[in-house]
Amino acid sequence: AWEVGDEASDALVAIAACFVANLADMGGALAVRESGALALVLALSNESETSPQALLYAATAVQNATADPTVADDDGALGGVDARRAAKRLGELARAAGEGA
Repeated sequence: AWEVGDEASDALVAIAACFVANLADMGGALAVRESGALALVLALSNESETSPQALLYAATAVQNATADPTVADDDGALGGVDARRAAKRLGELARAAGEGA
């Protein structure tokens, strides 16, 4: 069973987000958007229980996808982003990484 916070489930979600980030980076940004994967990584960036690893890959996937002008110019592409929540979560992640250094 998939449980939020379960280490194996968190790892699989992080791997999936990593795949989306890499696909978008290698010229697949439009496919990422059209397949619904962009919406999924946006949802991960807004979810308070997303693991730090999955959040990092989700943010990377959004960045890589929106680097493509076709995706970035789509008014609806980022409609699901709660920018304040995502920024807060990424700030927490950055602080945690700094503490671990």
